Parts: sequence; C-alpha cells; structure tokens
Amino acid sequence: TFFIFYSSQTFMPTVVAKMGYPLTSAFEFTAIIVGVSIPGKMLEAYVIERWGRKPVIIGFTTIAALAAMTFGFVRGAVPIIVLGCLMSFFGIGVDPAVKIYTSESYPTEIRAWGVATTEGFGRLISGVAGPSLIPIMLSNFGVGAVYSLVGSVALIAVVIVFIYGRETHGMTLEQSADVNAPPERTRSVLTT
Repeated sequence: TFFIFYSSQTFMPTVVAKMGYPLTSAFEFTAIIVGVSIPGKMLEAYVIERWGRKPVIIGFTTIAALAAMTFGFVRGAVPIIVLGCLMSFFGIGVDPAVKIYTSESYPTEIRAWGVATTEGFGRLISGVAGPSLIPIMLSNFGVGAVYSLVGSVALIAVVIVFIYGRETHGMTLEQSADVNAPPERTRSVLTT
C-alpha cells in the first residue's frame, strides 16, 4: 500500500502532465486526488472497528489496485480525477489500518522492533526503490505501465494478507500477537 501512497503523493503532478495537461492543472488534479485521502482515512477509521482489519485492508487495497490499473489507460479530466480519487481514497485511506494491523501482529516485547522493521522495509521498497523505477518506466513505457505495476504490487499484497493474514479485531494485544492462541475474541470497547 505504500507504493500507492508514494505513486500518488510524489508522482501525480508528473503523471498528469505526461497525460497532456499543463503543470498548473496537474497540481490542481493532484490536490483534489490527494485531498480525498482524508475522508478515506475517516471512513477507514469507522469501518475498521466494525468489519475488522483484514477485510478493510483487503477491500480498500483491492479497490485502489483496480483503480490504479485502470488509471494509467484513461484520458480526459473527469476519468483521471475519478480514478485518481478512488486510488487515493482507498489506497492512502487504508494506511492507518495497515499500521494498526502491523502493530497488533507482534508480541509486546518486540512490537516496536517489528513495526519499525516493517515500516522501514516498506518505505525502502515503496518509497525509495519503487519511486526510482517510476521515472524510468514513465519515460520508456508510459503511464499505463507505471500504474499497472502499482496496481499489481497492491494486488500481491492483498493476496498475501488474504492467505497469511490473521484477523486481529476484538483481540487483546497478547492474543493478536500469539499465533498459537485460540481464536477467542474479546468484545471491542467501541462496539459495546
């Protein structure tokens, strides 16, 4: 999901300009596209305690991935803004859920180390390596190839969470971090 974040936040003005719009329009499009991530995070905050971490991460990221894969092939201001907003609303909006899910997946004694390692690796791959590829891909293969890659990486993450992820909603931190613990859940304070 960091790859969606960085491709939207960092490269959207360049991408929109590459799609044939002047730089001033590109910045306006980017402000709208990135701005809708705020209500995306607010919706995520509401549904994560009702649906669970895993369904929210899978659902939001799938929508963002499909929007990204389509985004690179559309033309016209309205489709660019609509698909860019879908990508941002769900792809950037899911970030808090990913952070919560990550922190709940480590035992207390190594939680800080686990989260720091996960965040560091994610930012290295998606914030350094990925963005280093985007300008090369953009100039050699175009916007469609860039956002096909972004969407594909997000779909790989969805498959990994679907197969290997463990729902942590309603569990205590000790239960969620213990892979051997029975799936006994506690009642969420927010749903009582």
